[in-house]
Amino acid sequence: MRGLRVAELAGAVGVSPHAIRYYERAGLLAPPARTLAGYRAYDAGVVDRLRFIQGAQRLGLKLRDIADLLAIHDTGACRATRPSSCSVGGSPTWTPRRRGWLRCAPRWSR
Repeated sequence: MRGLRVAELAGAVGVSPHAIRYYERAGLLAPPARTLAGYRAYDAGVVDRLRFIQGAQRLGLKLRDIADLLAIHDTGACRATRPSSCSVGGSPTWTPRRRGWLRCAPRWSR
């Protein structure tokens, strides 16, 4: 079996081998197959996944948010709640967040 080893994958994407191992531990990458010698052997499709992770980080997303997006991609199921669930006693209030993202801020009523 021949796949991309950690150093080869890191070089193809432009991250450190340490980052690849960290993403695997964090659950962003599935554990790869192993060679007979015990080396990680990544599928070529992991390159696109790592590029997605890098792009999402550049947009300001945290790794846990990226993990949620990847889970939606992998399973096709979204656990997101409707925006109306962000408010108590009224309509949701949307506030700007850095780099153009929006977040729902609860609007409390008396």
